[in-house]
Amino acid sequence: MNISDAQNFIETKLLEQKFKASTVKTYMIWQNKFFEYHKPKDIENLNFEHITEYIIYLKKESSYSKPSIIQAISSLEFLYNRVFERNYAFKKSKNHTFLEGGFG
Repeated sequence: MNISDAQNFIETKLLEQKFKASTVKTYMIWQNKFFEYHKPKDIENLNFEHITEYIIYLKKESSYSKPSIIQAISSLEFLYNRVFERNYAFKKSKNHTFLEGGFG
């Protein structure tokens, strides 16, 4: 699925599941940043290693706060686990793996 088609599809899925407009906007922003980072031809080919690399980048190379990074993780969790029906370990990652060792 290309990025343009994916964006429309993801937004539709978020709205179908009754997410608030502000959450839809936030999730779309974070997912777009993820796509910009990896520049995929087909977003379904990105896997949990790509996600981990991106989150580590946000943690180490950006000025985003912990709550912002958790939003990024939540947006990708929605996309890959709920839309694409993968079974990635986001819950554990939000609490431990991605966030160990502080920020900055």
